[in-house]
Amino acid sequence: NELIKAYTGKQPDIEKSLEYPVLTWTDSEGVHQKALKNNIPEKHIKISEIKENELIFNLSDKLSDGGCASVIVNSVSYAQKLALYIEDKMPEYHVICFHSRFTASDRADIERNILSLTGKESNTSERNKLIVVGTQVLEQSLDIDFDYMITEICPMDLLLQRSGRLQRHKLKRPEKLKNAELAILRPEIEKKSVYSPWIIKMTEKYLPEKLIIPSDIPSLVSSVYAEPQNTEEKSSDEYRDYIRMINDKKSNANKYCIKSNQLNSRYKNTIAYFLDDDAGNSKQAEASVRDSDESIEVLILKRKSSHEYMTVSENYEFDTTLPLSDSEAKIILNQRIRLPLYFSGYRFNETIESLESPPKRWQESQWLKGELLVILDSNNEAEISGRKIRYSSKYGLEMSEQR
Repeated sequence: NELIKAYTGKQPDIEKSLEYPVLTWTDSEGVHQKALKNNIPEKHIKISEIKENELIFNLSDKLSDGGCASVIVNSVSYAQKLALYIEDKMPEYHVICFHSRFTASDRADIERNILSLTGKESNTSERNKLIVVGTQVLEQSLDIDFDYMITEICPMDLLLQRSGRLQRHKLKRPEKLKNAELAILRPEIEKKSVYSPWIIKMTEKYLPEKLIIPSDIPSLVSSVYAEPQNTEEKSSDEYRDYIRMINDKKSNANKYCIKSNQLNSRYKNTIAYFLDDDAGNSKQAEASVRDSDESIEVLILKRKSSHEYMTVSENYEFDTTLPLSDSEAKIILNQRIRLPLYFSGYRFNETIESLESPPKRWQESQWLKGELLVILDSNNEAEISGRKIRYSSKYGLEMSEQR
């Protein structure tokens, strides 16, 4: 309703539809809605629950007749921990770790591999004894299909999105996995959630014992995000923190809104006019306009000698005393990676100062202007702001435990 009002300038008079999907449009006569027909067959998904110490037994049992599984958690460090753990306890299985903390080139390779092994055209031999452990990246875009899924609790809309990768296509299933099942993983150690505690609490409250996809989607999402009618819930600390967070996001976004009266000037109505000249290309300015926690993106390379760097995975080599060709610069840009949020927040400026700029001759390349580098040693390790990091093409960027 807020979006339609902003677009039309008028308060819309439409009720929330619980059909799915729904098309909403405007014309000279007002605002209209229509439920669209879809050819998606209904999928019934059983919801179960397992504890972390039951994970290995559960996976071994469910996959004993064959098939593949995914374990989706909410943080990169937890995904790395579980991937190592499962690989150690289930050595006969092929375990793939996938998350956002890989270089762009490695991430593309892993995506292609997962899509090949679990996509629409995958066969039984490719899928058997395969376990993919990952984060939210598994719920985004990839047209993949798992026979069985375990997920950490997350907001309802994301949980439903994850379930869309469970028995997605018409494939032959192992006997034990004939029926779709989504297991909610309970970690041994409760950690701070990356999501709003209020939304997690509401997801727990409204999550049924069985999902019917897609017909359940509108009602479940609406229930979780609706304003609570219960006075006790409305006055809870979790709900107050949630509202405060939403208001902060609106306030931050409002700083970058272009006021409509500014668009009327004949000379001041171009995008160039609205850019902040003082912001320049600084990473601080770039991060400040994101609707998320500040994060720092870097290009990660490995030191080969006093005047040579190389990529971590593909073994391309570059001379730091020579200017880069465009093709070399693009290879280096594919080594982009996002640092853990530990290095953001109050450590943001300290981290920026501890990173390296491209070598002098490389700065002649238009592609590398404003970029920051992390240079790994022969063990694929480096130290940033007092913390050691390590990179591998199998597990991605790992950060050592704090001493």
